[in-house]
Amino acid sequence: MATFTHEMQIDSPAAIVFDTLADARNELQWNDSVSRVELLTDEPIGKGSKFLVEDRRGEHDVTIAVFDRPERIEWALVSKQMDVAIKYVLTETAGGTTAVGTFAARPKGFAKVLLPLLMPLIKRDIAKQHGNFKSLCEARAS
Repeated sequence: MATFTHEMQIDSPAAIVFDTLADARNELQWNDSVSRVELLTDEPIGKGSKFLVEDRRGEHDVTIAVFDRPERIEWALVSKQMDVAIKYVLTETAGGTTAVGTFAARPKGFAKVLLPLLMPLIKRDIAKQHGNFKSLCEARAS
């Protein structure tokens, strides 16, 4: 299993950051590798909500496993290449929100060989997408 963490400082209240994260359909606005997102369960979004997310690596089934607004959200992502546990812990500060994302990937098949080689690229892409996410949250807060 490959695990890494990325931290963001966002000039936005934790509730806005949480709500933007929780609705995976928002990824179309900040994650340029995502081309399609469908909510597969009924609203409101909460624990157990399921999404189908398509990006350049294919389709992924994504389920909210923990929904503790506005402090913590976790997803279980399942795809052909790997399963990923994604966790964000949000801490509101005087200047906004500190968001710490942890990604734990369990590769399958040939991805077991490729993942260690791809980790630097994946980390760089996550940092880029988080920059886009930060901008979206800050725009929503103003």
